[in-house]
Amino acid sequence: MDISIIFKRGEKILEGNHCPLCGQENQCTKAQGEEEGLSCWCYHVQFSSELLEKIPEKRRGRACICKACWQKWCDK
Repeated sequence: MDISIIFKRGEKILEGNHCPLCGQENQCTKAQGEEEGLSCWCYHVQFSSELLEKIPEKRRGRACICKACWQKWCDK
């Protein structure tokens, strides 16, 4: 997976280190250069299929959801 791919959302350009849902930095350790990214918070939580389906199709598998969006979803 190439996390350095750049995406466009309207006029805003988003990279793999930006949340595909809100556009904020996702704090992904893999996007920050850590090879495996195993220390990232997202390896220690579960993402529902309903939340993952919210990711635009072109960004699926290319950028991580940020912790704030994950938490908002969990708080529903």
